[in-house]
This record gives sequence, structure tokens and C-alpha cells, in this order.
Amino acid sequence: MTTTRKNPSLQKNNKPLISIIIPNYNNGKYIRETINSALIQDYRPIEIIVIDGASTDDSVKILHEYDNMPEVKWISEPDKGVADAVNKGFTIAKGEICGIQSSDDYYLPNALSSVD
Repeated sequence: MTTTRKNPSLQKNNKPLISIIIPNYNNGKYIRETINSALIQDYRPIEIIVIDGASTDDSVKILHEYDNMPEVKWISEPDKGVADAVNKGFTIAKGEICGIQSSDDYYLPNALSSVD
């Protein structure tokens, strides 16, 4: 699902910021691949927002691996399920274009290259 926001804010390169929202709960097995699939996209600017529902597996440990990456933001706190997590992500997102990616799925290379 992709949403286009009103009042676009264009970046230096005149491309709109894309926000990718990833709701997660106990998907540590897949979350690294999901995030990395977004990071390798040939489109910039992007922001990746992971909303973790207080996972009890290794999800938070994996998310800490991205602490020094400015394109990745994450929070881990209890939520009321996927819809609540996605809504939290939309609240944080700054992009003109927003997408939702499941935490057990991934983007193929160049998936965002047609956006302009």
C-alpha cells in the first residue's frame, strides 16, 4: 500500500522523500533482510521507520545494528497490533510518499526506481 501526502516537501535533488513503514513483532528472523532490502534501493531520499511492538525475540538487538544509520528510525514499545503500529509510523513519517512493508517480506532491487 502506498499513500501520497499533501503539501509535498522535495529534497535537494527534487525527488520526494519516500517513507517506508515496517511494523514488526517477533520477526527477528526476517527483519534484517527487510530493512536491508530497503537500504539497497537505488532511490533516494528514503526513510525507513520500524515500529516494533515490544518484541521478545532478537528483533530489538537487530534493530540496534541500525542505530548509526540516519535513514533508519525505530521504536520498540507495546502496541495494539499491526494497524496501530502502522498508524504510529504514519505519525513519524516525513515523506511525501509512504509505503508499508511487512517485516517478513522484502523489496526486490530497484523496486522504487520508477518513482519520481
